[in-house]
Amino acid sequence: MIVTPAKTILQQRRDQENIILLPREIEQCKTYFAQNNNRRICAFCSNPRAKTMNTNLNLARDMNTIMSLLDPFEYHISPFTTRHIFETVLVRHKPDIILYFGHALDNVLYLEKDDGQPEHFDVDEMIMALKPIKTHIKCIALFACRTETIALRLSTFLPDTYILFWYTETLEKGAQVFANAFLEYIAKFEGTIPFENAYWHGYTAFSQHFSIGDPRKKYMQWMAEINEAKLLRRPIDRSKKPADGIPGLVFNSEHIKYNDVTERRSRRDKVKKELSFTESISRSELMVYLLQRL
Repeated sequence: MIVTPAKTILQQRRDQENIILLPREIEQCKTYFAQNNNRRICAFCSNPRAKTMNTNLNLARDMNTIMSLLDPFEYHISPFTTRHIFETVLVRHKPDIILYFGHALDNVLYLEKDDGQPEHFDVDEMIMALKPIKTHIKCIALFACRTETIALRLSTFLPDTYILFWYTETLEKGAQVFANAFLEYIAKFEGTIPFENAYWHGYTAFSQHFSIGDPRKKYMQWMAEINEAKLLRRPIDRSKKPADGIPGLVFNSEHIKYNDVTERRSRRDKVKKELSFTESISRSELMVYLLQRL
């Protein structure tokens, strides 16, 4: 069940500023937003019903995250995504940020048919759907397993767009933790968004609760450990548990490493501290400080 929050964070902030609109002004706002269909974020959720799907995703939590963090006029959510819905929504709303929550495999996203069955939507078809709004897109976030190939193809077509993806399979709860931190950071900005920092916040939140790495490397060993523990009636050895996934980011076909972003953030923070320090001392003290640095 999707629970619409009583008020978004942005609405609460506006309430604190005591902004009051007259009925005539409210009607003018409604008319403006009816004429202006552009949305900052379009989120597409796809959870087709099929025996071939390994998991039935709980996408309500992802949708609730978007609704709780963003102003209602900033986003559009498609809780059910067919090929037609995907193409139509993009052209209508021309988003800066596109989010995909669902399943993927190699070059294919799994959208839904009208009857809820899966429909393959390969990267070439996705590129064709993105062509009409190519100049609008700033970021595409693929919250789906093993989407590196799709991300690199999209990055070739959209060199000025950040593409977030997953190198490996990942736990649904892990992807949700990443998405929550990523979107929470984005919600703070009304203009240009530093997407590398948004990725850094998502990655950091994920690594605090889950293990970074490829789950496939220890998967068979982990299954054997679970079966043996049950057979011998002993506790499971958690040290044999596989990792939980690896999130990634590309820009202009180049992989952006988490450690590189961390280093840039550290340098920036150091400069900020030094500037703050130099502003708090006298001119003579500043000269002595600078001479010591030479």
